Amino acid sequence: MRYQWVDAVWRLDYSELKNALLKHPYTEEAGSGFILDEAYRNNKLSGRYIQKEVKTIESRSPLGYIETYFQTIYQNHSFQIDMDSPYSLLLIDPPKSSIPLTSALGRATSFKISIQSPSINLVTWLDLIRLNLKKYSLQKLDIAQVKLSNNILGNLSLKGDGDLLEELKKIPNNTSGKIIRAEFYFSTEDGEGRATITYQGVAKVHNTSINRYFIQILKNTLNDVAKTRVINN
Repeated sequence: MRYQWVDAVWRLDYSELKNALLKHPYTEEAGSGFILDEAYRNNKLSGRYIQKEVKTIESRSPLGYIETYFQTIYQNHSFQIDMDSPYSLLLIDPPKSSIPLTSALGRATSFKISIQSPSINLVTWLDLIRLNLKKYSLQKLDIAQVKLSNNILGNLSLKGDGDLLEELKKIPNNTSGKIIRAEFYFSTEDGEGRATITYQGVAKVHNTSINRYFIQILKNTLNDVAKTRVINN
């Protein structure tokens, strides 16, 4: 399961947002629109933006006849909004592009929303996640734009069961790069799993049976990262 947090700024209140989405419901006739699954908690709602696409497919028979049939495809953009959180828009198992959803949110709210990808300090996020887990083992780090010489930059990937962050410090010019992805094994009250997180607020959880509890940990620690960023600035 894949999750992506988005840095969204809302220039309208919760009631205005909810009403704006309710005014643009999904119907088969329109072929696109919103379905709200939950909107009774103050400043929080969850829903889906649906896009319907009908494809015309032609098939030629062995005798040369062309048969035409139609295939209906529904693109589902699931999301949660928590207007009290620093990263207030969460995309749940999003398609390759989130532009259809973000564009639809903009149109529905008369463009009273600004959206951008976050840039998160993964070391800080990992430290906070670790404190909330029963067991934790960092298995992989991907680092981009490490200065290898005056004119050469490279990407590094560290793997293993040791202290990867300490090993990274031993590499010359390690501070010149940016940790962009981390993979770790963990254990919670619901069981064991493996997760990958990125500096852009994307998390992939490889054990879906423990998603609910673990995703709440990711959300809470990500909010703490945002608070740390504000204090440091």
